[in-house]
Amino acid sequence: MGTPSTSRLGIAVGNTTNPEAHYDGEVNINTNSYNLTKNLNLMGTPYGKDIATQLDGVFDIVAVPGLGETKDYENLDVKGKVALVSRGQAPFVDKIQAAKDNGAVAIIIHNHKGGSNAPGISKTFLGDDFDFIPAFDMSQTDGEEIRAALSESEGTITFGSFNKTYIAGDEVNNSSSRGPSTPNFDIKPDVSAPGQILCLQSRCTKRITRMRVTKGRMPVKREHRWLPRILRESQHL
Repeated sequence: MGTPSTSRLGIAVGNTTNPEAHYDGEVNINTNSYNLTKNLNLMGTPYGKDIATQLDGVFDIVAVPGLGETKDYENLDVKGKVALVSRGQAPFVDKIQAAKDNGAVAIIIHNHKGGSNAPGISKTFLGDDFDFIPAFDMSQTDGEEIRAALSESEGTITFGSFNKTYIAGDEVNNSSSRGPSTPNFDIKPDVSAPGQILCLQSRCTKRITRMRVTKGRMPVKREHRWLPRILRESQHL
């Protein structure tokens, strides 16, 4: 069908959302001359792990230069620390991966000039993934203030008061094919199934990867095969 789900006779298959948990938590940042206490949303969380346990303690916070790409970590020590990274250029998931690869326990991604919703937070939600570390969504205003403070002295950060909002799911995804069909406006899709978060496993390494997919953007790789299930285990959310 040229226009999905608008053909009267075609059987339209739609995808529905998965149960998900949205998290937020309090951050407290201190330098010699600066203090910020604010509640921040998490744009990404590690799958099946307790965030409060992961982020229990006092951590150093490091402002990563540039845009948080792999090259920006050269000669920079973030192991066991929290990385403060600017939005821009690289995808959010790549920024998270770069911070994790360099040993960061968490990442705060602040908006930048020209970014959607700037100077406020980006309002990005990536969900959870096996490869994620906790990733917080911060405004351009706060991010730039913290960078300025960290340029004068070292800083520390603590986390607490985490909250979870549970989203039941089972609604037709925004990316899904849908009607009504023409010319008589039949209700579409005809059938639906969970399709927002899928799980792939490498044939070679047996490594499992969770992927958030949208229509037309399902990554297909020869080393992947479909697992016989779509992840919907609410006990991990």
